[in-house]
Amino acid sequence: MFTFGLQGHKEWVTEVNVLGIVEHPNLVKLVGYCADDDERGIQRLLIYEYMPNRSVEHHLSPRSDTPLPWSRRLKIAQDAARGLTYLHEEMDFQV
Repeated sequence: MFTFGLQGHKEWVTEVNVLGIVEHPNLVKLVGYCADDDERGIQRLLIYEYMPNRSVEHHLSPRSDTPLPWSRRLKIAQDAARGLTYLHEEMDFQV
């Protein structure tokens, strides 16, 4: 269990380091972070820019009042792929 917690912390630190410098139109910007150690253990938070109109997950969910048409869903998938390609191929380091 300690190893899992340490691995989670390493992943969090990596995300802070990567997203803190990344600028791409298909990636949400990281605007802040916080790590606090209390009686519950280390609490890690990432603060991203505000995303209007709720999350993509909300709009893709069958419970959504306004489901997205397939053409919009395809555009979202393509933009997400562009963001991932940027992270994995165009950055100076590998994620």
